[in-house]
Amino acid sequence: MSIELSLTVYGPQLALALVDDDEELAQFFQTVSCLPHIAVMGDVIAEYLDDADAVISFLRTFADSIEGAK
Repeated sequence: MSIELSLTVYGPQLALALVDDDEELAQFFQTVSCLPHIAVMGDVIAEYLDDADAVISFLRTFADSIEGAK
């Protein structure tokens, strides 16, 4: 027997929850990095970004920070 639960979480809520939990955020990035369609994901989500340049800058800075820490 099981119970099915459903929860709707929006992008900003999800982002803030992940940022508050280092381990879960790390698991998120690890999981996303292994997806086979990651190479084309940018093309798909670009139209939903209000400020693509800010996201690009963040991702580059974030990647540099991870690389410096490893």
